Amino acid sequence: MRVPSFLSSIPRQWRTPKLVVGLFVFEIPLTIAALALFGIAQPDLYRTRFWQEGADHGWNSNPNQLIYAIANYRPIKAPLPWRQFTTNYNVVISVLSVFILLCKGIMFITSVFHPLVSLLAHAALVILFAISIHNQAGPDMSDPAHPQPGAPWYITRKCGPPVSSDLIGYCKQAKAAFAVTILMVALFTTQMILTLITLWSSRQSRSAHGSRTSDKESAQAPWEMMEARRTPGTAGGLKSPTTPRTTAFNTLSGNGKAPVRQGNQGIPLRHHIGMGEETYQGPSRRHTGLQIVMTGTMINLLFKYASISAAVFVGLYAGLLGLLTTSSFQAHVVYLHKIQMTWFKDLDVPETFGFLRSQTTPFSIQSSTGGTLYAWHVLPIELYRQHESALVAEPSGFASDITSRLAFKLLRDDHDARLIIHMHGAGGTVGSGYRVPNYRALSAGQPKTIHVLTFDYRGFGRSRGTPSERGLCLDAIAVVDWATNVAGIPPSRILIFSQSLGTAVSLAVSKHFALQSPPVMFAGSILVAPFVDMATLVATYRIAGFIPILSPLTRFPLLFNYLSTFIQDKWLSKHRIAEYIRASEANGQKYRLTLIHAEDDHDIPWSHTKVVFWHAVNATLPRGITYDQLDGVKKKSKSDLGAAGSIMEWRTKNGVIREEILKTGLHDVVMGSPVVTMAVMRIFEERRSQVTSNNAIYKERNLPLYDRS
Repeated sequence: MRVPSFLSSIPRQWRTPKLVVGLFVFEIPLTIAALALFGIAQPDLYRTRFWQEGADHGWNSNPNQLIYAIANYRPIKAPLPWRQFTTNYNVVISVLSVFILLCKGIMFITSVFHPLVSLLAHAALVILFAISIHNQAGPDMSDPAHPQPGAPWYITRKCGPPVSSDLIGYCKQAKAAFAVTILMVALFTTQMILTLITLWSSRQSRSAHGSRTSDKESAQAPWEMMEARRTPGTAGGLKSPTTPRTTAFNTLSGNGKAPVRQGNQGIPLRHHIGMGEETYQGPSRRHTGLQIVMTGTMINLLFKYASISAAVFVGLYAGLLGLLTTSSFQAHVVYLHKIQMTWFKDLDVPETFGFLRSQTTPFSIQSSTGGTLYAWHVLPIELYRQHESALVAEPSGFASDITSRLAFKLLRDDHDARLIIHMHGAGGTVGSGYRVPNYRALSAGQPKTIHVLTFDYRGFGRSRGTPSERGLCLDAIAVVDWATNVAGIPPSRILIFSQSLGTAVSLAVSKHFALQSPPVMFAGSILVAPFVDMATLVATYRIAGFIPILSPLTRFPLLFNYLSTFIQDKWLSKHRIAEYIRASEANGQKYRLTLIHAEDDHDIPWSHTKVVFWHAVNATLPRGITYDQLDGVKKKSKSDLGAAGSIMEWRTKNGVIREEILKTGLHDVVMGSPVVTMAVMRIFEERRSQVTSNNAIYKERNLPLYDRS
């Protein structure tokens, strides 16, 4: 069997190495842009809002169809452009493309990035990004009344009216992400074409290689069966030629003078070297050996490339671990405070985020360490309606003196006003992502009395400084002090809402005030997507829910525990919630905690809430309760709401700890859901009932009223 000539003539050098380098340089910004655009959009920065926007204009189906289908027990899948899978898939391939780019660069520098490897890598990338284009531009035919046979509206239409103003920036981002995807496919296709040109030998070179192979075979095979020609010798007659090999054979046979061929003319040479007919197989054995050699060579090459790739991956991973041990890099990874996600919008103009004129007042709060914290005061919509004319007449924008604004006076002078202090998670600012819809959901239950105060920690947005655990806690305490001392709102009318990283800040603040003398207790706290502690979080975190960062190291406890010692900010939420509960129980103070988490949260697994809930419940009992014992109690006592999730309440004489596990809601979408509105209403209503009951008792005893709220 002949070995195909192209296997032995595959080039390992590029015909145009400068062009390869040029494509590498062009690929770097595209890869970074893809990672940034897809990463920011995850998990659902604008996808569902685009879906709803298209439904409002009749351009596509309505996202509420999923709710109707679930309620009627009908199986249904979201159309391809609106699926969570599409967003996660884009994040995964963008991270993968970064890794492949790094590997390609290192292999090219070390001269092992051969054209064949390039062909395989770029073919895979073309397929992956082509699938992404198909997903992004897929049709939506789920609603026959509003079919979308082509790409979604944010690709086919302009990012302007009639599109909602708060979605125009996101629309441009989505267009840019789609354009980058197309450019990536074009780039990788170009690299494939360049590779094929390099691999495809010219007709002359292939012909020359074939001639060399034929000459070699004809020179190696026939001579085995031919008799050596006699040539003229010296005086004495004709003699066969004597070569060094012949001399060696004669010497081994004991006759160093007479040539082996004397008296043996016509006998094939193979008999002179001890090869009989039964052992000699001619050219076929030689070709079989060549095949074995070629196979071994290919295996060695594959092993070589695999080893290099593995070494590059291990090196990059080790480099990442090394960077994570430094405080500066670690702070950027944990807090993501340099990622603004406001998309060229001015935070001093809240109207660009969807608010009414002067409904939201930007201002600053003095931190205890001397810096300033950027903040928003958001008026409830019904209260705004009652004072619309006066509010519109006021100057809008940043207020250097918040106390002079009508919105502040409406908060300070209303004894029925309630204030929610909002503590957001990592990354972004007060105006990023789902935080704006979250503010509306917080006040929706009582649109006349519930105000929202949100702020950026130091290092976030326009708040100067460098984030740290101690710094963020001091910032939150400063905001609470402003609410109670400047705005004059008693703690009993303040509810603390927090999400993700903010839950750790919230628990630290609640514990701080509960340990004061006398204790300072708030109306309640709502924790959305809390986590146990930072070490547990990094052990379970996965990018887009798929790509692990440090979780592989948990298989090696000693190594993981050692690396955990480098974590600068521990954020021990499990201990702080237990200390807060114990202090409240010991002092007989009333408290209300609500923990909310979605099972499809890809950033913080919902198992964290179960552990945090257990630590809270355990702190209410003198002898404690094990995790398994509490799990048994849950099976008997929790309310199963089907597709809406489950609810478990733990009540004591002094407080209520409520755990709500939702089936859906992701990490951020849940903040704007009615679940949050209901949690706020429930806490304030229970607080009102308690105050009413206490005031009735005090009135009977002719004591001062417990609270005017």
